[in-house]
Amino acid sequence: MKPARALVFGVAILSGGGVAFIAGQNSVPPPPPAQIIQAPAIRETERTVEVLVAAQPLEIGRRIGPGDLKWQRWPESIKPDDGILHSPNTNLDSFDGALVRTPLIANDLITPEKLITEKENGFLAAMLSPDMRAIAIPIDGGGADTAGGFVLPNDRVDIIRVEMRDPKSGGPTSQVILSNVRILAIGNFLREEKGSKTIAGRTATLEVTPGQAEMIVSAQKMGSLTMALRPFEKDAARVPQEAKKDTKKEEQKLTIIRSGVAAELTQ
Repeated sequence: MKPARALVFGVAILSGGGVAFIAGQNSVPPPPPAQIIQAPAIRETERTVEVLVAAQPLEIGRRIGPGDLKWQRWPESIKPDDGILHSPNTNLDSFDGALVRTPLIANDLITPEKLITEKENGFLAAMLSPDMRAIAIPIDGGGADTAGGFVLPNDRVDIIRVEMRDPKSGGPTSQVILSNVRILAIGNFLREEKGSKTIAGRTATLEVTPGQAEMIVSAQKMGSLTMALRPFEKDAARVPQEAKKDTKKEEQKLTIIRSGVAAELTQ
């Protein structure tokens, strides 16, 4: 290899290495994983407190239920500042329905940043299934016209569009535009309260696909929307389905042109 060509080749290598080094220095490091903290050994004579820990491994997005959390004895002298201590006002039931924000292992210390509760921002977004969207529709009369006001979060409904026809052609017309839609929230309630038979609210938040969200927005411009409660089905599809068009009810029109004049005939 000629000296001049070797010199150019060497400069190119050094330049490439410098670019890679700079890029590595400017790259944003990934966020550190959540710290795993477990109870240390306890001496027999040592005073202890009870703190909240995971009773079993819990994955991201898991909704906390019975048996997922427990109270663990912890040395009082080194109790964690960010731990959740057992008190008369804090019990396991108060965490039911919370969502897991970071992966947890058995006996892992629970801190506020590891769970998302209903009162926190982002809880509704964490409830959404992958690739789904949340959209709210108004409920007239606090839900009185929607299954008698008995629609609750996590129920599934059909969405019906009601349009007002031209007064000359007749009264209103209705059509199911979406079926098997999951209710995320009614008003400000994200889940059914214990002992509650109904929850009143002015809006219903639905879980739909991005395309179906656009459909609902368009449907609201054309008329009003109401909901019909569906029966509980173990094998119900998770994704809401767009209603199939009823071709039998659609009028088929034939256009005939005579002497330059167009006339429509309904079949």
